[in-house]
Amino acid sequence: MNSPGPAGDPGEGLAGGQGEAVMVLRRAVAGDLDRLVELDDLVLGTEAWPVEVWRANLADPAQHYWVTLVGGVVAGSAGIALRPSWAGIMSLAVDPAVRGHGFGRRLMERLMADAAEAGSKRVELMVQAGSVPAMTLYRSLGFAEKGLVRGYYRASGQDGIAMLAELA
Repeated sequence: MNSPGPAGDPGEGLAGGQGEAVMVLRRAVAGDLDRLVELDDLVLGTEAWPVEVWRANLADPAQHYWVTLVGGVVAGSAGIALRPSWAGIMSLAVDPAVRGHGFGRRLMERLMADAAEAGSKRVELMVQAGSVPAMTLYRSLGFAEKGLVRGYYRASGQDGIAMLAELA
């Protein structure tokens, strides 16, 4: 695995002992495909997208995917589908080795900015029921729970919670 650092070690690119992340944020490119698939597998397990889905999503001009880099390695990724009046968060994954340094928040803020720039009035997402850290992040960004979708995550059978944020 090409990870930024082992669990418990913030990895190359994080300020030693300071808790500050040296993060580079950029649009995902086709050359990131292998790491995106690897990261998805690491974070989502049985719910991860196959390489064909990643390839199609990266090529779709109506979808924006961003990555964070630590020491030149993709440490997080996120994507959004942009529609005329709304946007949908497609994915958010941060390597467990670098969680807690604001990568997920920074990725989500970038996606929300993309949605606003595209003229979207609202942003929707689905999160695994019981994923307290993710739900806490989404709430802090203005998302509210809209409903429970039983068995949304097919591979695991886990329920999903639909969340919505209205954009100004």
